[in-house]
Amino acid sequence: MDNLPDEIDAIFAANDQLALGCMTALQRSGRTVPGDVRIVGFDDIIGAGSFLPALTTVRQDFRAVGESSVVQWPKPTTSPSSSRRPNSASMPTSC
Repeated sequence: MDNLPDEIDAIFAANDQLALGCMTALQRSGRTVPGDVRIVGFDDIIGAGSFLPALTTVRQDFRAVGESSVVQWPKPTTSPSSSRRPNSASMPTSC
């Protein structure tokens, strides 16, 4: 974080653990949170509000997401002419 450009004033981390790591690294490098850089995490881990400063985080209702995923899961294809599987991915050979 020592090389983080001054024009970067916010970080949205993929999860709370990464956000806390960013917060620690920024503070060690002399930048203030949330004064110089604002940080938002994702997951709302237990204790997110116990850090100094308290971590701003996005709460995700994992149960609701799971239930929604099951309801929307594609039905199996019974047609032998179908060559694609649900949720399959193809990679170009150049990768």
